Amino acid sequence: MHQVLQARELLDLILQGLSDPQDSGCLAALGCVARSCRVLEEPALDVFWSKMDTIIPFLKMMSCFEVVNGTYMLTRVTVDSEVKRLLSYSHRVREYRFTLETAIHDSVFHVLLGLCQGPIFPELRRIHLLSTSSRLFPFISPSLRTVDIPSGGTTFSLPAAALLSVLVSQVPNLEHVHIQRVTFQPPMDLIVKMTNLRSLMLNNIETVVDGASLLLFSAMPHLTQLGVNVDGSTLTHGCSTITFLRLVKLDLKGRLEHVVAVLGVISSDRLEDSVIRNLSGHQWEEWGDCFLTLQERFQATLRRVDFRCEAGTAHPSTIPRTMPFQPLEPLLKLRHLQHLVIDSIASTPALSDEHACCMATSWPEIETLNILPSNCRGIYLSCTTKIHCLQVFALSCPHLVELKIPIHGEAPYVWTDIPVLRHQLREVALGDMGVTQTANAARFLDRLFPYLRTVSFSTPDWPDSREMKLREVVDIFIAIRCAREDDRRRV
Repeated sequence: MHQVLQARELLDLILQGLSDPQDSGCLAALGCVARSCRVLEEPALDVFWSKMDTIIPFLKMMSCFEVVNGTYMLTRVTVDSEVKRLLSYSHRVREYRFTLETAIHDSVFHVLLGLCQGPIFPELRRIHLLSTSSRLFPFISPSLRTVDIPSGGTTFSLPAAALLSVLVSQVPNLEHVHIQRVTFQPPMDLIVKMTNLRSLMLNNIETVVDGASLLLFSAMPHLTQLGVNVDGSTLTHGCSTITFLRLVKLDLKGRLEHVVAVLGVISSDRLEDSVIRNLSGHQWEEWGDCFLTLQERFQATLRRVDFRCEAGTAHPSTIPRTMPFQPLEPLLKLRHLQHLVIDSIASTPALSDEHACCMATSWPEIETLNILPSNCRGIYLSCTTKIHCLQVFALSCPHLVELKIPIHGEAPYVWTDIPVLRHQLREVALGDMGVTQTANAARFLDRLFPYLRTVSFSTPDWPDSREMKLREVVDIFIAIRCAREDDRRRV
């Protein structure tokens, strides 16, 4: 056997690539690995059974369960050897997607609970609740670490308070609670009893967290990630600082004035990642207040800023087309910034060469920079940045991997004036750059970024001639790469 396969950690990583329970091909491949030799049998079976979407495979391995009128039911006495086999496989399940399996009779769950003498999956670590009912209780295991309630799903007949009460009493070491279903309203007094929580994400539900709840969350000693809907109007005047001892990621959703009010009272010496989901629309002064508050309170530690507008029913045509650069200026003082994404839906930053150079020199550790709108509506007339500013990014930001900024024009010089660099940039998007010399533009990109994999341009409402020019740049760029690869193979 190869030495790599003798290391269990490496072997598990290889087998995890075949762990998709919805892909029959992956499961068949894992079965072949398990039958190939005894050394690989146990690792392959662990991965094979680690993720489950249904318990029907467990029912099929026992002769006491049969399908009657389309429903699995207990029809005969259980066999000890089959129970032993069931237990050997149920202990391997680590992740389960719970749904209302209408093809299984309620009595089957009670029988399984008795056969397992406890939770059906005693080593379960993560459960996705696509629905809730009393059938869920046999799957609640003390070994659970993560409860995930996604936005989809079907019937939720179990009240939120009942579910959380069971989790508090039976899962003392629960670490992650992620609730995305809008109509699921968890009582805050029960959540704060989960004292070992490390991650609590509630910002996609209707429940709005007030100052009192934030104060209770701050008392959770292990909390490192918090996501909530906020209402800053509930903060009392002169509210004292709310200190989180271990908070690393803060995800806030709400109107910007409320977000700024909450940011103004939260304190954390470890905050590295901030996500702001703006519900106020495009009030540029409020944007500036938000970024200024982030800079003033977390300048020493903040490394990631993700700011997204969630305009609800607002149509892109009603959103201002131009976004001034001034609200973004406080972010230039975040010297340790590694990730910046600003999605203004349809507003283009009024970027100039000077602004682009300031961003490049202010963030030497930046890895991802994306300030292109997600729904652009036309040529970026407010942008005056030329393509030669990319050279400043190449020289000033050695860790940059993804760059998406609006570029309005090409450089006035030819590609032979550009030094040959070995920058690690992998993906670049350049808005709606105007191009006259397509070969020069393609050679320019190739000289700066030899490892570039993706070159893209926004293409809204363009004249055909403009779009053809940009497509020609991409085609020439790809041709250059293919020629280099052919030369390498000849050598």
